[in-house]
Amino acid sequence: MKILFIDTLYPGLLERLGFFEKPRPIDSYSDLTSELESQNFGSSSLYRPGLESLGNSVEVVFANARKAQLAWPKHRLAGSNSTFSWRYWQALSRLPIIGQVIHTKSEKTQILIDQIAEYRPDVVYCLNINFLNNRLIKRIKSMGAVVVGQIASPLPPVSFYKSYDHIFSAHPGQVKHFKNKGVSSSWLPLAFDSKQRALFDKTGWPERTRDVTFVGTFGRHQRNTGPLLEAIAKEIPGLQIFTLSNPKQLQRFGLTGFFRGKAWGSEMYKILAESKIVINRHGAVADGFSVNFRMFEATGMGALLVTEQGKNTSDLFEPGKEILTYRSAEDAVQVIKKALADFESYQSIALAGQHRTLTEHTYEKRSREIDDVLRQLLTKSVNREPEAKT
Repeated sequence: MKILFIDTLYPGLLERLGFFEKPRPIDSYSDLTSELESQNFGSSSLYRPGLESLGNSVEVVFANARKAQLAWPKHRLAGSNSTFSWRYWQALSRLPIIGQVIHTKSEKTQILIDQIAEYRPDVVYCLNINFLNNRLIKRIKSMGAVVVGQIASPLPPVSFYKSYDHIFSAHPGQVKHFKNKGVSSSWLPLAFDSKQRALFDKTGWPERTRDVTFVGTFGRHQRNTGPLLEAIAKEIPGLQIFTLSNPKQLQRFGLTGFFRGKAWGSEMYKILAESKIVINRHGAVADGFSVNFRMFEATGMGALLVTEQGKNTSDLFEPGKEILTYRSAEDAVQVIKKALADFESYQSIALAGQHRTLTEHTYEKRSREIDDVLRQLLTKSVNREPEAKT
């Protein structure tokens, strides 16, 4: 099975790495794409080894990485001088007229279509369903590919996803929503990159010198974050906050003194490995479900996870035995205080949570689950005209 991942990366990361710039004449597409894969920010890079171990051929396109995409041989250095549409494509794609241009005539789309035509995949797997609209999905299908999406963030308009052959989501509520809209969908929880643990097994594990750590954002989708951390900070001086959020948000909740900077990639995993307790919360989009990455990152690195009691938490971990849960900010404070007061006895819970993650919530396991679904989809699509692949 030939799988082509369409992945997108945070604009802030692409900016920091210089990937909104044009490529130099000596830059190659393959080298630039490999550089982005090595960052391990895109899920495609994490699914790839597991899918390849199952006998699949996998390619990855970082569709919003201007520097890499403009190095694609057929479009080499042909792009416009403006980076505006590359930076803000997601917002622009929602506009009635400009959005159609973005999805039909922009250089991003033309390059992507040429890449699909050359690779001739059986499956096009889009990890950001905001990137394609129905017209573009149908165009890709006419080339003979099954088109699959994945999401666990706020949904785009229905015109962006109603033509997918299948959509994976870590959000059970979204799975139900897609099915109600007539779109095939299944639950696929997020996962832990087990290579991060392996690195510390080789180099040695640090001491857990950080009492309580929070890594995350204070965006409009996580309005409960500030009040939660404010309550914790008032009684737990060992709280450390790592965030990309505006300093004014920290100041608003009296958290400036607890701020320890930003946490990306390997540095974030090191912080989690040094933490006794990691506090987690979900934004409004979760709708009471447990869906985010931090649950698996924290437990995978051996920290004691303290997260909300969600509708499906017990489908992922056993509360009280593998993780600790709370139902309010005040409850979270008491749970954390009790665990810190006798942390040695709570380490068995952290170790059990880590074991659960390493056995059931890795990208290797998710890759097997994805492979099963994709093969079923391909079996159902055998009546598609083979000559449609051009």
